Amino acid sequence: EQGLPYFMAFKKAFPTVKDLAEADEDLVMKLWQGLGYYSRARNLQFAAKQVMIEFGGNFPSKYDDIIQLKGVGPYTAAAISSIAFEEPKAVLDGNVIRVISRIFGFKEPVNSPKSNKALQALADELLDQQNPGDFNQAMMEFGALFCTPQNPQCMFCELNEICVAHTENVVNQIPKKEKKLKRKSRFLHFIIAEKEGKTWIEKRGPNDIWQSLYQFPLIETKVDKELSTSELKDKLATSLDLRTMHSVKKHVLSHQDLFARFYLISPQTNLKEYECVSTAELHTFAFPRLIDRFLEQEGDDLWK
Repeated sequence: EQGLPYFMAFKKAFPTVKDLAEADEDLVMKLWQGLGYYSRARNLQFAAKQVMIEFGGNFPSKYDDIIQLKGVGPYTAAAISSIAFEEPKAVLDGNVIRVISRIFGFKEPVNSPKSNKALQALADELLDQQNPGDFNQAMMEFGALFCTPQNPQCMFCELNEICVAHTENVVNQIPKKEKKLKRKSRFLHFIIAEKEGKTWIEKRGPNDIWQSLYQFPLIETKVDKELSTSELKDKLATSLDLRTMHSVKKHVLSHQDLFARFYLISPQTNLKEYECVSTAELHTFAFPRLIDRFLEQEGDDLWK
């Protein structure tokens, strides 16, 4: 349900692969805004260009070709090739991993390359070669609806007699996973410089979160603190008046906790290092959800 409105918006804006391949990146990012994992939007457009250039506008039907598309890994390639084109390739997603691990009593941490290779071999061995698409979907559905992470329906499962995890009473301990990466906290200070109905923004660069999305001028600190007026002046290289400062907004990503403050200031001069836009047009730019939510909540009062 969450993804459907985005899918329909994409279909309307880009009815063909060619349309997506030739689209302006800012429009693609704007339509993706709010979904997170923004690298997927960039990969999707890059893959559309590959389909047009390398495959003559026709989506490839073979696993070995599909996996060459940007952002496509073994699971996605196997799912597409088997379900859409009946190629005998076994999928290995989280649901399938859970089902196979429990049935075979796989007690090693599953999120390692060695374990992934072993589990893929088991999935390949089980695959129905004549009906790979149906089989893959059945395995995924069985894991999603029956062999669930918590409270699986083992009492009613027709496989419980051969399921090692069930017979050894270790269902809740399988699959095992290695410890997750330690969460990281970041402290972000966004400066909203407003002057005569104009404000200044910039596009984020590579090698960090929110690549290619827009933001207000940013100062990142190692600890949570309120920035002084002099620190804001040093960042923007102009004299300014601090009008308002908004309380901390927390935003949670997969491995990061972001704590953001927003400073509304009046600069004495234009900010040469940033892109000047009308405040009335801010809604047309693709911002990270953190900034977009702030504008939704505070926008009506922000420019008064």
